[in-house]
Amino acid sequence: MVTIDNYRSEFEQIVATVRHNVRWYDEIVARCGYDDTQDPSRLPLIDEALLTKHYYDADGPISAGTQIYQTSGTSTGARKKIHYSTRDHLDYVTQRKKIFSRFLTFDCKVACSDLGTGHAASSSAEIFGELGLESFHIDYRRPVAEHIELLNKHRPDVLFTMPMILDSIIQTGEIAFHPKKIIVVGDVASRAWKKHIVDVFGLGRTDLLDIIGSIEVGSIAYECFVCGYYHFDDHIIPETVAPSVLFEAVEPGRAEILTLTSKNRTVFPAIRFVTNDLIEGFGWRKCQGRYAFTFERMIGRLGEELKNGEKISLYDISEAVNTYLPGGRFEVHKDPRKFVIKICSGDFTFEKGEQIKRFIKQLNPDVKQLIESSLVRDIDVCPVAVEELSQAAKKTFIQKR
Repeated sequence: MVTIDNYRSEFEQIVATVRHNVRWYDEIVARCGYDDTQDPSRLPLIDEALLTKHYYDADGPISAGTQIYQTSGTSTGARKKIHYSTRDHLDYVTQRKKIFSRFLTFDCKVACSDLGTGHAASSSAEIFGELGLESFHIDYRRPVAEHIELLNKHRPDVLFTMPMILDSIIQTGEIAFHPKKIIVVGDVASRAWKKHIVDVFGLGRTDLLDIIGSIEVGSIAYECFVCGYYHFDDHIIPETVAPSVLFEAVEPGRAEILTLTSKNRTVFPAIRFVTNDLIEGFGWRKCQGRYAFTFERMIGRLGEELKNGEKISLYDISEAVNTYLPGGRFEVHKDPRKFVIKICSGDFTFEKGEQIKRFIKQLNPDVKQLIESSLVRDIDVCPVAVEELSQAAKKTFIQKR
């Protein structure tokens, strides 16, 4: 099996670039012993705790001329800041173009991006434009009825969206056109869900492409219709870590936590970056005459954040619960149709449940807007008895589709 040790020369270049641009990373590499052996396995895992301490809410710029994107909160209460240099952005666009160009056909002339916020949304017009397609973007602040109206009016050949948004659009029953191609990103897309989508639109299975990405790393992986596995992008060196290494009270299973190194990212320490995504079937496989890192499927996440259209931090949920129900024990359950916060507290009332919900939305305005636009479902806050809470650590959850 090929491991990260086979990529020593690539790691030397990647580490040197990030050490130069991200000073605190230089300090922790100097302490880990990497300089003695150039063994990539000695490099630290870059997890949420390290990034919260050093990167996400850093006061000063990482370097001049970077574009900053903000996402869910940290344990300090600050929003996460993710930096992209001009080179990072151009590399991302190039990688996405490579994937899209293999998927799209000559009869695709008009594309629509119907995404939330962040780098993927802001760069979509540039990607489609460089591929020679006309494109338009639907603002997530518009109500779902306007999304339907624009889609039926322009009838795009290509729809680039998130599974949750696509579900909301379909559930209206008002869609009056069928795109030739659909690209989805941002949520877990199961085999059953993908079959449902192609049936709804009368498409072939190879007309729906699931791609994987994150605001921290950029473009990560895409599904291959030849071998049936997900292939990692060219710039990615992946590895996996057993959940028990990073989280307590996690039941053993086939799934492993995906950890990534990017050859391209220059102002984010994407070197053994812990994504908290759970994947199954990771391996080094041959497809169409060449070997590549692949995985079978993504099943959810562990860690301190989940998505309801956009990311919500468990720190925000904890802050909300403890503001209105101090000492209340809670769990978060996330599936394709529901985002539920279950709280055990003798002081729970309907009014306090609504206050908790409003508090979370105020801390996450993008999620609030997606809910108000009816693009994602509202958050449920409900009381439960103590025996209804699981015995697992309350800050660990799995998001499944």
